Amino acid sequence: MIKFCDSTLTTNISQSEIKTPQSEIFLSPNPTTGKFAISSNQFAIREIEIYNLLGEKVFDSPLTPKGGIAEISIENLPVGIYIVQASGKEKIFRSKIIKQ
Repeated sequence: MIKFCDSTLTTNISQSEIKTPQSEIFLSPNPTTGKFAISSNQFAIREIEIYNLLGEKVFDSPLTPKGGIAEISIENLPVGIYIVQASGKEKIFRSKIIKQ
């Protein structure tokens, strides 16, 4: 139920009923100075691709994470913002990484 009174929104929805999307891949640390760990609790990551903001692929590697976590080095890339694409058997997810 939503009531409008003097520009104030009142609702009967409790905070526990509000669903927030969970990230499918985790990058840490972010921002990074060169190396970061990537993991997922939703699927097994089989390949990593990294793109610059122009859409150019700057990194590509098949992956066999040990213990569900893989370490990636982007030390040879210039400072900037990159898109990390993690592919699994049937899923593809993207996240942003910042290199300082």
